[in-house]
Amino acid sequence: VVARAVGGIPELVEDGVTGRLVEERSPEAMAEAVLAILRDDGLAASMAAASARRVRQQFSVERMTSAYRTLYSELLAAGARVIG
Repeated sequence: VVARAVGGIPELVEDGVTGRLVEERSPEAMAEAVLAILRDDGLAASMAAASARRVRQQFSVERMTSAYRTLYSELLAAGARVIG
């Protein structure tokens, strides 16, 4: 992945590990980053593997449902304190 370092993208892409982040308004930096990855099969494979690991660890269905369960439990507890 080569992406601009804007908004929530830096939370998803770890620069140099799971992809490359470039300046928002720099097509030259975007092109250079894409070419660097295309020219280095080892780098591309390493980033792809790191990305797959990150997705499995951070964005699995189990992790997401657990996070929602925790959030809902906290909200219910807070609501009970307000009402009670």
